[in-house]
Amino acid sequence: MNKWTNEEIEFLINNYANKTAKELRGVLHHPIKSIQKKAAQLELRKKSPNAKWTAQEIDILKDNYKTKTCKIIGLMLGKNDAQVLRKLKNLGLKKDKYIPQSTWTNEEVEILKSNYSTKMAYEIAPTVGKSLWAVQKKAKKLGLKKGKKRSERTKKQISNKLLGIKKNISAETRKRMGELSRKRLAERKHPPCFGKTWKVDPEKNKKRFGEIGRHTGHKHGEESKKRMSKSIKNGDPIKLKERCRKGAIACHKALAKRNGPTSIEKIVINYLESINIKYLWEEIIDKFIVDLYIPSVNLVIECDGQYWHSKPERIAYDQYKTNSLINLGMDVIRLPEKTIENGEFVNLIKEKLCVN
Repeated sequence: MNKWTNEEIEFLINNYANKTAKELRGVLHHPIKSIQKKAAQLELRKKSPNAKWTAQEIDILKDNYKTKTCKIIGLMLGKNDAQVLRKLKNLGLKKDKYIPQSTWTNEEVEILKSNYSTKMAYEIAPTVGKSLWAVQKKAKKLGLKKGKKRSERTKKQISNKLLGIKKNISAETRKRMGELSRKRLAERKHPPCFGKTWKVDPEKNKKRFGEIGRHTGHKHGEESKKRMSKSIKNGDPIKLKERCRKGAIACHKALAKRNGPTSIEKIVINYLESINIKYLWEEIIDKFIVDLYIPSVNLVIECDGQYWHSKPERIAYDQYKTNSLINLGMDVIRLPEKTIENGEFVNLIKEKLCVN
């Protein structure tokens, strides 16, 4: 927090009674809490609502009550609207029903232009003798804006973006951009579609992913689209359900292949490769995807992570999965994360494979 200077303290003593905390904050650049704390230390008090009006204040009120609102007069005198209205009643002064809008002088406009970027509108209003709404309206008309000033180049760029105008790119630059994108795609290991490994063979890649390397897909005609929609509507719902299930399984398998095996699966895979045993990773058996499958022994190995497979919903599903695989004639081993990390899984696999 900034320390208070002697000048700031003097200003606070002279203006605390008349000005609000917000106005003092704008001048002193101290938070409201620190202003209130400093005022309490100096034993300063605000003007009470029944404070006496000076002769000078009454003269200002008489001069301005017909042309200006109570709010503006209050800001000029450091009083609120209620105090001004009360004084007008006591003096027997009546405001006209319609107050004509006072025109802005050249001096007032210059003050607004010089202070609008640095000061708040409620700070400018009392100095100009206008309402807050009038200051904001005039600033809008003059096209005044707060914050940093943008250069002509940035203004052009923003306007072009809003209007949707694009840069005119020459044919040479487009060629260069195309060559660079092709090089980057050729260096990639995997294309943007799931499960398929990238091979740097231009003819095959053109057929599969288009000229640039992105998956364009087959465009169906309107007749074929109609036939497809009819077959979906009139087709067997059981077959449709089965097709959807197979599609979901294939998608899951593709995602798993893209991300690669988990850390615990890698440990088991490395061990099987060291013994020279053939295995299948993320294999589909009936309606399930199994982690590892050894076809020679008809063995399924499931690697269970501690966090995911400790949930009650997952435990029930794992039990259902193992029972259904056993009914199909499979031999199932479930290896928890701890047993894999400790190396105890080796003995369990050796027993099933009958390896010394």
